[in-house]
Amino acid sequence: MNPPAAGEGTSDLSSPPPPSPVQHAGQATSSSTSSNNKQQTTTKPEDELLGIRREFVKRVSDPLINGLLDDLLHHKVLNFEEKDFVMNQKVEADRARQLIDTVLRKGERASQTMINYMKVRDSHLCSTLGLISSPTG
Repeated sequence: MNPPAAGEGTSDLSSPPPPSPVQHAGQATSSSTSSNNKQQTTTKPEDELLGIRREFVKRVSDPLINGLLDDLLHHKVLNFEEKDFVMNQKVEADRARQLIDTVLRKGERASQTMINYMKVRDSHLCSTLGLISSPTG
């Protein structure tokens, strides 16, 4: 079990998540100088998830949690034990907490994958949470 290092590809997450209007896969976000100042203040995916955690727990639905669990299991962000542990929580808010906390502990790639699938599955919620700022072409 090798935890992924920041910016390092891992074989267990080889299938890329769907494209995100915010994340540009393959582009360096660290101290490289970019001629485009478009993404000057990039927020780490973990910070984004942590920032929306409270509202996510309040607003998320069971169908969204179940869909995210399927997506994250398919892309090997979660394993079956982790998925089952989330599913076995009795209260919807506890399932939401367990899901987001498990993904947060896994780091940047896992957090970005969850954010990407949240945008695909419930763009209205993502807009409410501030993950989608405005529609861009």
